[in-house]
Amino acid sequence: LFISQFTINNINNLSTVSIIIPVFNRVTLIPSTLDSILNQSYKFFSCIVIDDHSTDGTAEIIKSYSQKDNRIIYALNQRNKGAQGARNTGLLLAKSDYVIFFDSDNLMYPDFLLKTKQVLDSDSGTDICTTYSNIVDEHHKITGTFEWNNNANILIDLLTGKTYVDFN
Repeated sequence: LFISQFTINNINNLSTVSIIIPVFNRVTLIPSTLDSILNQSYKFFSCIVIDDHSTDGTAEIIKSYSQKDNRIIYALNQRNKGAQGARNTGLLLAKSDYVIFFDSDNLMYPDFLLKTKQVLDSDSGTDICTTYSNIVDEHHKITGTFEWNNNANILIDLLTGKTYVDFN
């Protein structure tokens, strides 16, 4: 794993939310994803981008973002582990109160972190918070939505395969 000690200190000191993004060969998409994260109204986050050995210039783009904003953390897996393996690497680095898994081809609405944190900070006993997603085309036109809701104890449903948690 490639990551600097300065970066690790930033993860520990700056954020209450860690956004974990696995990435592999997303040179054309990752700038929009990172821009949407940097435009959040809630500012106390770290964005840990785990490069799963990209070969297309993705690493250079992420490193340029991390040089401009220390909330963007670049980490390189020692070997290609796939998306779930990269998420696990991100979990090892995350030191925040909350963790958000996010995909490298997704965009965040500007108030996403603020609203999600408000739900989790409420006294509702919420452990997992999922949200709806708009599906957009290459012109950012909404072509559909995806929503997952469950307002009960989901552990048994997860273990028996009756429901799932979308890691998007």
